[in-house]
Amino acid sequence: MRNSPLHPWQTSTDPEWSIDALPRMRLGLLLLVFLLPVLAVVGRLYWLQIAIADRYLMVWSQTTESFESLPAGDGRILSSDGQVLAYDEPYYEVHVHYRWLEDPINADWLTARARERLPKDDRKNADRVAASRAEILSAREQLWQSLSQLTGHSGAILDSRRAEVQRRVESLREVVAKRRSATRETTAEPSSDSWWDRVRHELTTSPDRATAAPLILKEELSAHRVIEELSVDRIAMIEAQPSLFPGVEIRQSSRRVYPQGDLAAHLIGLRTPLREDQWTMRQVKYPQGDPLALEVGDRLGETGLERSYDHFLRGSRGLQRFVRDHAGQVREQSLVRSPQGGRDLILTIDADLQRLTEARLDAIIAGRTVRVESATTSAPTAGSMVVLDLRQGELLIAASGPRISLAEQQHPTQEQWEQWSHDPGRPFLSRVSQAAVPPGSLFQIVTAVAALETGQCTPEELFHCQGYLNTPDRDRCAVFLQQGIGHGEVTLADAVAHSCHVFFCDAAERLGPRPIGDWAGRLGLGRPTGLDLLGEQGGRVPNRAAMGGGERWPAGTTRQLANGQAEVTVTPLQIARMMAILGNGGYAVTPRLTPLHSVESPAKREIELASAAVTTPSLRGPQIISNRTLQVIREGLELSVAAPSAETRQPAMPGLLIAARGGTATVGGDRPAHVWLAGYLPADRPRYAFSVYLEHGGSEPDQAAAVAHQVFVAMVEAGLLGAE
Repeated sequence: MRNSPLHPWQTSTDPEWSIDALPRMRLGLLLLVFLLPVLAVVGRLYWLQIAIADRYLMVWSQTTESFESLPAGDGRILSSDGQVLAYDEPYYEVHVHYRWLEDPINADWLTARARERLPKDDRKNADRVAASRAEILSAREQLWQSLSQLTGHSGAILDSRRAEVQRRVESLREVVAKRRSATRETTAEPSSDSWWDRVRHELTTSPDRATAAPLILKEELSAHRVIEELSVDRIAMIEAQPSLFPGVEIRQSSRRVYPQGDLAAHLIGLRTPLREDQWTMRQVKYPQGDPLALEVGDRLGETGLERSYDHFLRGSRGLQRFVRDHAGQVREQSLVRSPQGGRDLILTIDADLQRLTEARLDAIIAGRTVRVESATTSAPTAGSMVVLDLRQGELLIAASGPRISLAEQQHPTQEQWEQWSHDPGRPFLSRVSQAAVPPGSLFQIVTAVAALETGQCTPEELFHCQGYLNTPDRDRCAVFLQQGIGHGEVTLADAVAHSCHVFFCDAAERLGPRPIGDWAGRLGLGRPTGLDLLGEQGGRVPNRAAMGGGERWPAGTTRQLANGQAEVTVTPLQIARMMAILGNGGYAVTPRLTPLHSVESPAKREIELASAAVTTPSLRGPQIISNRTLQVIREGLELSVAAPSAETRQPAMPGLLIAARGGTATVGGDRPAHVWLAGYLPADRPRYAFSVYLEHGGSEPDQAAAVAHQVFVAMVEAGLLGAE
């Protein structure tokens, strides 16, 4: 059977090549089956190695450009006598590259760094690379020992700071790794399970270099702060020995310092670093980009002059350009824009006088003052004193108490916040421009001006004061309450000098509420003065709509209005401004804490006009009060000092004429009344207007007069008052 010429399935009649008729075709098809995959692989290799090779090779030669902002210092705040009230104090921080502080050290980085230190011929020599690695590890140990010896920080403290930085970076690394893993899972497998889709996926999908390469964060290629503050001489030692401090960077920063403690704290205010939540809010507010280009940590004026003049004080950041290779190493560095420091803000406040005034107010508030004569007084809960140049409006003194040290406000504890929040003296409230309180009998000056200007009263007209208006149980003078008598025959000037309550009740009935309210507005009461300090309160003077007749505005309310009650509220600054109008000839001035020319850049002609306005009243606007009325009111104010009554005791000084008027404002209940004292000086050559306010200070102005007297003595000694 085996030697048979035919196999079992073949007959003698079949053709010789019936089973293998086309052997060459079959071999060709077999060759094609093997050749097509080879061609596919070759084509893919050509595509990767030649067609798109630059795409992958470019990564190794590609550089990245980044920009880093350079901080700029903010301007100083100085008093008129040159004392520094706020400034930026520079200090230096020590930053160490992450690879030099992580533990254990990154093996790949260590090997790459070791090879970089060797010649090209030795980079493949395992022994030489190992020795280079050992040198780097030794330098690393020496680095931290040197930092510990130089800075005085123990090794344990430095180790804890290194560990904190590493924990922060590793936490961030875990977050990024999770996101990267999720992305890889979604792209690693084909969308279908068929063999053809798998083959096509493997042949057509480029390898994902981003997910295949080791994960390296930019935080791992940058330096981190390990020492917050270091002296200049220590910094010089580090920079002089760079071989001992590899991976170390010295960066300059600054902090806001308020060297005078609580001096003028309400005026100066605070600059605080911008928090991350505040930065986020600014991004939402300015979707097209923050116009100030603020970054987290930049200081921003929060209160006081720091806020009002933030644009003036704030420095302009610089910009630095870095070019890095694929490994993150800096290959080029250049300065694009130099940082510009903020401008200095010079105030009109005299620091020594401000300090003296605040000390006197603090003593009174603390109850450490000696009671003058036998007057009934009490320790006030708060107080203020304002002194301003009545020709220009520049504030010489703007003292308020109680206050809180600005240094304490920068870094308060929770216990301090609780204490400040529950302090009955409300130490965050400035009694200069934010305390709107009843002016009391001091408002009688407004009523007197209204009566003279409308012709309802004349300077020579006599009025008989019997101590009360109609009945002895209401509308009574203080002298009647104390001695059971009246003022007798008085003129309007006498009524101003002795605070004759009955006279002004009678004048109110003749005037009605409208003229009184109108003249209060003309004298600047019940509205903001325009002070260059944010947060100023306007107070309240009943408006025309509330001054109708009938039941809505009874006659008794008009009498209260004429004597500074009836919901009238003003600020001590408004009272001082009113006295400036009376002292400068009837012209309104705008109070300022900074000289106009020092912070603004108007046209030259406007500067000339502003300067001329100091000596030429006609350039300050129309005269508000007639000379005839001014003469009468001034006579009353001078008489109040020359012949004071029990309610209007004033700070008389030998050789210095003062025009002033005291007053009280009842607040209801069992609480002591507010005490007022206001005027201008010298009376014969007016230069400064002032007001003193003591919150719940008692029924008489003795303590206010004592404060004013001491301040005026200091002003004379400083050469601010006296013969011109």
